Order: sequence, then structure tokens, then C-alpha cells
Amino acid sequence: ETREFAEGTECFECHPECERVEGGITCNGSGADTCTRCAHYRDGPHCVERCPEGILGERGPIYKYPDSSRECRPCHENCTRGCTGPLLQDCLGDALPSARRAPTVIAVLVVGGLFLSCSCVLLSLLYWRGKKIQKKRAMRRYLERGESLEPLDPSEKANKVLARIFKETELKRLKVL
Repeated sequence: ETREFAEGTECFECHPECERVEGGITCNGSGADTCTRCAHYRDGPHCVERCPEGILGERGPIYKYPDSSRECRPCHENCTRGCTGPLLQDCLGDALPSARRAPTVIAVLVVGGLFLSCSCVLLSLLYWRGKKIQKKRAMRRYLERGESLEPLDPSEKANKVLARIFKETELKRLKVL
């Protein structure tokens, strides 16, 4: 059942946020600021369904919480996601610090990945170069010992430790031919 107020000879409905008062005046106007008592909460002179959260003010968003007398009170000025009381400890979970850390984490991962990939490429090149030098030194040792590149006679006993057959491509690399 809706409550009404009389203005002159006409009746008007009270605002839906006005609490019905049995045997008394529920409101004296049609706005949310003319209620005798609020059905939910009072934010300043106005009756509201819930306390405002994140309304833009002069210095950023404003958050409010309902107190025990159903009045909307401002949260601590450092609360950025709402609150349950007036103290800084009453602030609701804040996602802001992790949002600030995200670009730093991404930058560290990118730099770390680049460093790791460059290190792998450099180590691979050093390993390849070392193998190449090792082969070159082995070839030089064989050539400095004065080993004959001519085939062995069937009557000669081969010294299998020193015998080595070179491919033509190996000889070309050392420019022996």
C-alpha cells in the first residue's frame, strides 16, 4: 500500500524510499529528501536504496558505508574499492597494487626472455666454433707428423694408431692440395 501526503486539496504519493509510518506522517513531499524515515538508508538529506559507491567527487571516486543507524558515512580517503567501516583496515580488497605490478612483471619477463635467447645463441656459436677449431687442430697434428697420404703397400704393416684416411673435402679446407 502506498502512502500519500496532502498538499492543499490534492494528494500525492510519497517517494518509494520513504518508510511507511503507521499512525504518523510518512513524508511531506514527493522527493526522496522529504521522508520522515528512510526505508533503507539516508545519504545526507536523501533516502537511498543503498549507500553510494564510486561516485565521482572533486578528488576522485567517493565510497560510503552504512552505519548502525542506517546513515551513509564516507569511507577512509585511501579506500579505492569501498569499505565496511570508517577505518583504513575496513577497506575492501584493493586490486590496484597488482595492476601496478603487471607492467613491471611483463617488462622483466620480456628482458629475461631476450637475455636467455641471446645467451643460448652465443653459447651455441661458441660451441660450434670450438668444434671447428678442434677439428682444424687435429688435422694440423696429422699433417705435422709427416704421415704419408699414399696408400700403404700390402707388404707393410700398418700403424693403425697413426693411419688416417682423409677425405678430399678435408684436404681442401686446409689447402694442402
